[in-house]
Amino acid sequence: MSVLLSELQPTEFKEVIALCATCNTASGTAEGVRLDTSSTAALARLVAHFPSLSIVARDEGVMVGVILCGTSGNSGLMHQLAIAPTHHDI
Repeated sequence: MSVLLSELQPTEFKEVIALCATCNTASGTAEGVRLDTSSTAALARLVAHFPSLSIVARDEGVMVGVILCGTSGNSGLMHQLAIAPTHHDI
């Protein structure tokens, strides 16, 4: 298993939405304040405002993780972290 990290690209937004939906369903929770990851428009705004701060993880080409980040100017913010249930034990 070799997980590769890369910056989130606009072409990956639909995969991010699917991964986040899978993770929310698997955990059975929707608690806390999160970015609206059900919308490509919300992801586009995040990436436009904070380029290169959101990262995806792929294992053999399959997206298995994403971290959506931003900044408030003097502090970093993690908006959402999603890890595929198949990769929780790594």
